[in-house]
Amino acid sequence: QYAVPGTMSYTSLIFYDKDMLKAAGYDVFPDTYADFKDMIAKLVEGGTTPIQLGNKGQWVLQSVYLSTIADRATGSDYLTKVLDGSATFSDPQFLQGLSIIQEMTSLKAFNEDMNTLDDFQARDNFIQGKGAMFFGGSWDVGPILEVKPEGKNIGVARFPVLEGGLGKAENVSGVSSVGIALNADLSSEEKEAAFAFLKYFYSEELYANLVLDGLMIPANIEIPEGVSEVTKEVIEATNDGKAPVYDSVLPPTVISVLNNGLQAITLGTITPEQLASDMQKELQVP
Repeated sequence: QYAVPGTMSYTSLIFYDKDMLKAAGYDVFPDTYADFKDMIAKLVEGGTTPIQLGNKGQWVLQSVYLSTIADRATGSDYLTKVLDGSATFSDPQFLQGLSIIQEMTSLKAFNEDMNTLDDFQARDNFIQGKGAMFFGGSWDVGPILEVKPEGKNIGVARFPVLEGGLGKAENVSGVSSVGIALNADLSSEEKEAAFAFLKYFYSEELYANLVLDGLMIPANIEIPEGVSEVTKEVIEATNDGKAPVYDSVLPPTVISVLNNGLQAITLGTITPEQLASDMQKELQVP
């Protein structure tokens, strides 16, 4: 069996309003988590909601936030080690990742109704100027460009460097996305037609059109004319390394515990240590 992804889906990009950040004193997006926290404090001080979050579906804090944030602390081989038993969810690096979600909540980085809004509503609020940032995936590029008001100056950044972390600052969590499956039992005529289609599906021409629509591709091509600045910034942000997305690697039962637990952390009803312990217990269930 052979598999070649047709597109890529990156789950952890920071879309930000350049003018709002400039008003808070930031011409350039912060490089470190310490500076990022300072920026959040300044935005709150100025009466601006730093980040619009819609975690009603519970998957957002896990896939969009923690998959990259925890990778900054643990390194990208961590989940493999957890699954083979050479690491645990109670390791200090993973607890550091969970603690960042807790800390961002305590800093009032998020809108108060974060757990009653869905992801689309949070994105719309960001576009309408109700927040300085929105953490989303590469799938958000098209919808943002489609409804972005004229003159709204949107930038794209990766989550900043985590001091003392084991992960690479260039990595963004992501997975391969759309692909084509072929039946091995094809007639010679069907096989010829199938390969003609595959040559088109994986051609530079189609890839160029996908990029024009704001989609990410698993190939290096010359960026076509007419590509938006937002798309160019997404390409630049995702060009240097990929981290695993938690719900593409861990068992569904563990992900369910994690999704529920991350929401509980924002509500203050569970600690990172308790969530880590619950995840480890679930992973060890026969």
